[in-house]
Amino acid sequence: MAILDMKKCTIVGYGADKQKLIKTLHKSCIFEVVKSDELDNATYKEETKSRDEVNTRLAKLSFAFDFLKVQKRTGDRIIKDNSKKKNIKKGKVVAINYKKPKKQLIQTPVYIDYNDFMNLPNKADSVFSKISELEQINLRLQEIKTNEIKINNQIEQLKVYEKVDIPFSEVKSTENAVMMLGTIPKEKVEALKNVLNDYEGMYTEVIESECKLQAVFVAMHREIKDDAMLRLSTECDFVRCSYNFDMTAKDKIVELQNTLKDNEKEKVQLLDKSLDYLKYEDDFKQMYDYYSFESQKLTAEEGMLNTTSAFVVEGWIPAEQQAKFEEELNKTSEYLFVEFRDPLDTEVPPTLCKNNKLVEPFEAVTNMYAAPLPTEFDPNPLMAFFFFVFFGFMVSDAAYGLLLAVGAMAFYLLSKPAKGKGKMILLIFFGGISTFIWGMIFGGWFGETWHPLVPSLVPMENPMNVLILALGLGVIHIMYGMAINGVQLIKRKKYIESIVETWDWFFIYIGLFMLAGNMLLKLNNNGLKITGLVFLVIGLVTLLVLGGYGKKGFGRVFGGVSRLYDIVNFMSDVLSYSRLFGLGLATGIVGMVFNQIGMVLVDLLSFNWFGMAIGWIFAIAVMVVGHLFNLGINTLGAYVHDCRLQYIEFYGKFYQGGGHLFKPLGSQIKYNNIRM
Repeated sequence: MAILDMKKCTIVGYGADKQKLIKTLHKSCIFEVVKSDELDNATYKEETKSRDEVNTRLAKLSFAFDFLKVQKRTGDRIIKDNSKKKNIKKGKVVAINYKKPKKQLIQTPVYIDYNDFMNLPNKADSVFSKISELEQINLRLQEIKTNEIKINNQIEQLKVYEKVDIPFSEVKSTENAVMMLGTIPKEKVEALKNVLNDYEGMYTEVIESECKLQAVFVAMHREIKDDAMLRLSTECDFVRCSYNFDMTAKDKIVELQNTLKDNEKEKVQLLDKSLDYLKYEDDFKQMYDYYSFESQKLTAEEGMLNTTSAFVVEGWIPAEQQAKFEEELNKTSEYLFVEFRDPLDTEVPPTLCKNNKLVEPFEAVTNMYAAPLPTEFDPNPLMAFFFFVFFGFMVSDAAYGLLLAVGAMAFYLLSKPAKGKGKMILLIFFGGISTFIWGMIFGGWFGETWHPLVPSLVPMENPMNVLILALGLGVIHIMYGMAINGVQLIKRKKYIESIVETWDWFFIYIGLFMLAGNMLLKLNNNGLKITGLVFLVIGLVTLLVLGGYGKKGFGRVFGGVSRLYDIVNFMSDVLSYSRLFGLGLATGIVGMVFNQIGMVLVDLLSFNWFGMAIGWIFAIAVMVVGHLFNLGINTLGAYVHDCRLQYIEFYGKFYQGGGHLFKPLGSQIKYNNIRM
């Protein structure tokens, strides 16, 4: 249970063997390629053309996933709307051939044989031709969307003229008269009357509508046109109509609305056509994984040094895999030169943790925070125990624990996750076991107190005992983290820092706990009191004397005094563990409330045997839904708060992190698992 040692591996070979070597590196899945150090007479090769092709193909595949996802969501919505009774009665059912696929509750991993994976380029033309067809469908849908926007805007503009009962083309000027249609704002109608009163050879008619703009018919003598038009535009905000259709506005609106209906029909046809491509989604996923690997391979090749006839590749492998790896290289080519060495002080190798089956699932918690550096120890075994304990404490219901443990293990066995995956499911499984244990200790079963086997060790009826236990666990957790830090400082030969940052605080806190316990529990034990004082004095004196170590001037003298404030920080950290008590209590109370609601329903309907039966049916339904909700929300809360306690209160005391996880060539693919 540790971070595996890494070896830096350098491989030199003939250019003709490069692709065979890359294949071996991929199949072995234990070699992380890094950029080789520069050498004389050797250069890096930029695979610009190949990189552009791979990126283009990955972009096309990503488009296909995103487009089909949107189309599928649209198809699901249409099916849902079609099933509504009100739409069926009104005849608003949209004819669509798409049938919503049954959603699989448990997704099993998808495997592909290595040889089949490497032969996927043979299917590339077929796959990308289908994606091109999807691109054409998408292009047509975008054209329709753009056209619909234009049509809707035009309909809005034509509504102003909807009550004009002559075609636009019939509004024509004559030799002596100018006639036109236009619009003015509704509030400019009075201004129009003023303009009309100033001209004898002018006629206007306002065609009223509910629009903000009003249609206006204007007829005037040609002699006054220029002057009248200037006043109409400046005083009335008159805008001349630009339409010249051989039909009325009302007829044109109907025509445009019919076009919209035709567009809707075409959109449904295109939707149906695009959804038919869902059957190729597995092919798209395989191809995406292949080109993801190609991208990783190009990155590896671009980091290799090349001469006219040879190449150099460097990378990291776990030290324990060296013999096996050398054997694989010998099978690849007899003309490969291989050298292994330990990391230099200036190098940071990748991190690969190796833990037993009990600790391995908890690696996900640490990796979410930060992967450990290879130079520090693996914190997972230390953290796993406390994560396990705190999770169950915060849910603290034995029945919930059984549901979590059985459900998670059943899900794990049915889904059969690929090697190295499914850690989160196992984490929930262990959390369920912890919850069951704490539920037995507290006596909580579905929100009720019950002790089927043994009396409750810490009954929830005495909440102060539970709070004290939670804070006590917090003290142990924090001081354990401090002790780890102290040991690390000693290993780095920082003895004074180890005393100041860790061990003198142990004396201070132990002394304080002895004195506080003697007083609060009213023990009146002089021996305990004196021992506590001795511990406290030793710790304080040591802190004051050594607290200014490494500082200058007044800091050297008074540095220890400022460190006394850490007592407040310690108490603040300890109070953080009250969340263990709070969440555990909340789980029990919420569960109890749902039970009481169910029993109230039974009591309300217990007027006869039939009513009682109905009452129990409703009560069971309420309790099942309520307890499932309570289990789900508190499991999520326990996970989040447990992570917070590990990250802030525990790792904050000693853990550095900042490493990067070991990623062998070809391991970063998304959808499939390669069977070597």
